[in-house]
Amino acid sequence: MTETVINSAASAMRQLASLTPTQYQVLNVLSSELRPITISKLSELTDIHPNSLRDHLEVLVENGQVKRTAEKTGGRGRPTWLYEPSIPASFESLDNLARFRSSAVRKVLVRRGIEIQELAEDFGREWAQELFAAHTLPTHAQFDPDSPRMQLELHLTKVRVFLSSLGFTARSTSKPREMVLLTCPVWDQGEEVDLYQLNLHWGLIDEILKVVSHGRIRATLIANPQQHNCILQLHDNTTTASALTMPGLPRKELVNELA
Repeated sequence: MTETVINSAASAMRQLASLTPTQYQVLNVLSSELRPITISKLSELTDIHPNSLRDHLEVLVENGQVKRTAEKTGGRGRPTWLYEPSIPASFESLDNLARFRSSAVRKVLVRRGIEIQELAEDFGREWAQELFAAHTLPTHAQFDPDSPRMQLELHLTKVRVFLSSLGFTARSTSKPREMVLLTCPVWDQGEEVDLYQLNLHWGLIDEILKVVSHGRIRATLIANPQQHNCILQLHDNTTTASALTMPGLPRKELVNELA
């Protein structure tokens, strides 16, 4: 049996997403144990036959999600295998890594007296550029900006799916070029919303739209702290400025800023 080493949070999340319900159950039970356990013990905890468990464990070990080691008994014969998880069994644990990192950066900047709102927007735009550099996002550089296939309406579903994959849970509304963002990858609902987080979101989303649309489509992000969501409006850059707004705060705009 070949073991894979998972060396990034992104890989861990992709592997978790690929699991069957039974495989996830096995990984979750292993994660709840304080020490490595045998197939017999795992069978008791999951009510799954040992022969079936072996098949599921083989997949988990090959994926790098579970590690197996031979129990030292000192005797002869076939070894008894012990199994333990190699990665967290939930997206929440991995999601917290990004949230905690963002929070730590913000607190350090505040302690040093650095204006963080403008920096947050830059962080968001740089985040988008990192995604492009890693080929996680297509730039559409090969397409003519005036091509009919570049019309925004043809790509709204793709935009929603991608934003959801980043942790925003984007849903369409009754307006054609509008969507609501129900969750956030760097904010917990127990926290107070601040402009650092909003500028980070805005920089990320607006930069993505700017690049993939050759600068023609930009974003207005309307924060609704009371409803724990944001409204994202997409528009032509030639008619409306890119903006970030929140009730009680002045509107922030970038007028035709295409650099």
